[in-house]
Amino acid sequence: MLKSSKQDSFVLQFFLLILACTSIYGIYEYVGGVLSGKLIWFSALFIIYFYLKKYKIPTTSMVYILSIVIGFFFQKMAHVSTEDSFNNTILIRIIPVMLLAAAQQQARIPRPLIFLFFIFFFVECSIALYEKATLTHFINYKSAENNAATSAIMLDESTFRSFSLMFHPLYNANTISIILGFLLCSNFIKPIYKYFLIFMGLASLWAFNSRGALIIWGIILVYRTILYKAKIWYILVIVGILYFALPPLIEWIAYSGLLGRLTDFDFSDSSTITRFEAFDTFFNRQWSLYEILFGGQKICYPGTDLLLENGILLDLGYWGFIVGTIKVVCEIMITYHAVINYNLRDRILIMIATWGVAFMNNNSFQTWLMVMFVIACVALNNYMPYRMVSKNNR
Repeated sequence: MLKSSKQDSFVLQFFLLILACTSIYGIYEYVGGVLSGKLIWFSALFIIYFYLKKYKIPTTSMVYILSIVIGFFFQKMAHVSTEDSFNNTILIRIIPVMLLAAAQQQARIPRPLIFLFFIFFFVECSIALYEKATLTHFINYKSAENNAATSAIMLDESTFRSFSLMFHPLYNANTISIILGFLLCSNFIKPIYKYFLIFMGLASLWAFNSRGALIIWGIILVYRTILYKAKIWYILVIVGILYFALPPLIEWIAYSGLLGRLTDFDFSDSSTITRFEAFDTFFNRQWSLYEILFGGQKICYPGTDLLLENGILLDLGYWGFIVGTIKVVCEIMITYHAVINYNLRDRILIMIATWGVAFMNNNSFQTWLMVMFVIACVALNNYMPYRMVSKNNR
């Protein structure tokens, strides 16, 4: 049964905004880590509210929650050191999933949240383009020098990468890609505004200088304009081939110099090679039985502090092979079911925009990804109950 009270709508929006404050790095930079941790603990109140109001939670979400909670406590019982706290490991993953479940049972449109979401998107893109145009960073992130992607020398337009509100260029690119996926499939935004927002988003991907996101959106635009009405099996085969073949092909062309100065654009530090090295590092590791069962490992490239460029492998190393596999599968299923009312072709598009970018690096291992997906889904999903109720009342 749908919830239609102002209180339910307000509580949902309030806690979504709290999570946004802990996940948007530009806000986190000023809020600070201690206060951000307290906000996550505070947002745990929504769990109590969720059960008091008798919201229903999908089976997949329940399996997801139970698996990571059990995995966390198994690590503690087995004395596996993860150095992560309960709020930064469990709560930040549980609460977005519960907020999504609650949002799918709301009949009242969350206007303030939608308005603030569009403000965020506009500011995120505007800062990115300003930074790219001026070759300066708008926010002086304190940890910029401790990260390989953000501490790299950026001398000219080809090597410069905007930081905008999400700090890391790949985090920014994935966030914008998720939003673009929903925008491209939206049916409630006037075409002139819709295409303007899409143009801003695509220009921002260029500003972030993220090869993976640019390739994904090249594939998506080809899919949308040429393959959209093709048979599903044909779409999946062609998109799959492009997804796995284009990154190494483009990198080979760039480093071969076949196109001369056309390949001066920096596509990000031989990242295809580092992704292959991630598998080599993972499978050549000497795994103990405890690590296979309980995880607790954040795996880095040998001799560095850089996490593997593969979120799935990081999940297996951190959570153990059993819980890690359940986590990855459930996250994909939760996001897929969130857009289940779209036609299959649009579902494929949104999933590519979300996970196609995330699986090209280690974004899927990060906690902000699900938060951003949930907020984008609540604000932009064509088939959220509140939007369907509003449409039926016209």
